[in-house]
Amino acid sequence: MNLATLQSIVAQYAKASFSSFHRFLITMAAIVGLFFSFAWFKQIGIGIWEGQSDSVLNFGLFALAGVALWRDREKLKAVSAEETDQMLGHCIAVSGILAFPFVRSSVSLQAVLFAGILVGLALSQWGLPFFQRYWGATLMTLVAIYPNLQFIAIRIFRMFTPELALERLMAFLGQYGLMAMGQSAVAQGPYLSLPAGAVEVAPGCNGFAMAFTLAGCSLLIGLFFKLSIRHTALLLLIGIAIALFFNIPRIMLLANASVYWGEDSFEFWHGAWGGQIFASVMFTAYYYAVMAVLDHESVAGESPLQATAESEGLPVGASVNSDANDLGSKHYK
Repeated sequence: MNLATLQSIVAQYAKASFSSFHRFLITMAAIVGLFFSFAWFKQIGIGIWEGQSDSVLNFGLFALAGVALWRDREKLKAVSAEETDQMLGHCIAVSGILAFPFVRSSVSLQAVLFAGILVGLALSQWGLPFFQRYWGATLMTLVAIYPNLQFIAIRIFRMFTPELALERLMAFLGQYGLMAMGQSAVAQGPYLSLPAGAVEVAPGCNGFAMAFTLAGCSLLIGLFFKLSIRHTALLLLIGIAIALFFNIPRIMLLANASVYWGEDSFEFWHGAWGGQIFASVMFTAYYYAVMAVLDHESVAGESPLQATAESEGLPVGASVNSDANDLGSKHYK
């Protein structure tokens, strides 16, 4: 591609962008989205570098929503919004675009505004029936836009639980685990005391992060394989239980490493390598639990693996029927 061809493409796109107010808003939203994507991927990258795995939920939700909308792309091309919906959508999108430059210091506010911009554009393009028909895809997209879902989840959890509830629970269970091995241990709040010293079960070691990740994976599996609500909820509970259960021996090991084995041993088991060892064992147990649930689901009817292959991986609520292949129609087993 030579320079002249590139200039021609840019000129044509610029001309099309100003052909209508709606197209102009789409262009401005794309520019805002470009700036937000830098902050989004930076936040996701920081989380991955720090050992967090919850970004799989963001990418998974984006993928499931994208599949549902892509299948109906021809239908969506033929849909247009009513004038009232167009005006309201334009107002929402313009407000988000104008406010975005003033929240560059906050990724959370950027995510909220960009979500509002997308809602405004969808409303002005397809109208309110779009959200009624594709409520699932809309909800998954809006959730996935926020780059640190664990940050929101832990704060919601703390709103409805006593202070340091999970840390106290892990210390308490760690105490009985050590006592079962013949060691003397006493749990006092979030602290686990051994005869030669004590360790604190800090918020980062309470097991919530992995419990949230496995719960997110369970939700994605339930959506992808179109499992029933009962089996999806069962997977959620299994994921949370496995994460918290495997965190108990990790607390016990770290307590011994901190008090008896020295700093190098503690840093190894508390660091990336030790964490990966525990995560590998935990995910292995989770894999077999998931396969057991999928096998149980297939006993009563069609195998989820076969159904997913036939429907090209549609999320739950997506029907292969041409009259209702969207996330707004609930077709549970």
